[in-house]
Amino acid sequence: GGEIHGGGEPWWSEDLKLPAHPPNGIHLVNCNGLDINNVYLRNFPRFAIRPQFSRKVRIHNVDIWNPPQSVGTNGIVIDSCRDVVISDSLITTGDKEDAIALKSGKDEFGRSVGKATEDVLVTRCEVKGGHAVSVGSETSGGIRNVKFSGILFDGRGNPNGAGSIRVKTGRGRGGVVDGVIFENIKGYNVVSAVELYMWFNCGVLDGNAECAHEMSQVETPTVRNVVVRNVEMHGVTSNVGIIEGLPESPFQAVTLENIKVDGQEKGWTCQHFHPGCTWPAGGCAIGTASKVVPSLPDSCLQPYDNQKWSGEEVGRKLLMDD
Repeated sequence: GGEIHGGGEPWWSEDLKLPAHPPNGIHLVNCNGLDINNVYLRNFPRFAIRPQFSRKVRIHNVDIWNPPQSVGTNGIVIDSCRDVVISDSLITTGDKEDAIALKSGKDEFGRSVGKATEDVLVTRCEVKGGHAVSVGSETSGGIRNVKFSGILFDGRGNPNGAGSIRVKTGRGRGGVVDGVIFENIKGYNVVSAVELYMWFNCGVLDGNAECAHEMSQVETPTVRNVVVRNVEMHGVTSNVGIIEGLPESPFQAVTLENIKVDGQEKGWTCQHFHPGCTWPAGGCAIGTASKVVPSLPDSCLQPYDNQKWSGEEVGRKLLMDD
């Protein structure tokens, strides 16, 4: 228990020019059996909690707070870990940052290390500030068998909104993301409902012309078996959702089911990035959508013949263990 103050304020000044990244808060590496619970963390310069290359990680009842203007202040970052449960926690962080992010190394270094993030359950957590709960964008070592369940995004009182469901990666990352579930999620005044895109830090809009073009097979990410279901969002400050894979590596086996969003100004977009997906209707995604309100643009998801993946086994072992 107790409170830890990270003293992050000087690191967020636009006038501060630094040769390196700000330091993380609790950054623990190569642990086997890690338990972080009942602690209040505030004003950390960068990531508040970052387990890396570890297994059997349990994070329970933590309260993380950073101000909306703070930069790079992700709440919980799981980096190349396996057998992870995050539960019953409250996260408020910078408006453009991830409340919870699952990562597995970046680009060539991440691929050479080759340690996946796998067997992860995130449950009964609340986000009051921050852009999203995310898979990626650092997917180079692979991410598989993960579930987010029982998440509440509560951006009431936050003019920029709080939270979205997000899977993000991009050219140059490589790696395979396989088996991701987001279910039983509710939100109020959110940034967006669902964001699935493979154009992170790529394209003309991001000023990175190099990855605006196709790369080698090993540098090209694969994302498959993504389920988003039983989602209810009231009030959206941006698009209802974004779906945009790569033309050379579309999203595979995406299932959107029982999603209801109201109070939005903009609907779904399947051609958000530039140069972006070159398929006629955009999207660059293969999958199905049912009981989705508002509905997706026509042909944003291309149908597929294989039996859809339900993911019922994801997280079951972790729930039984805990």
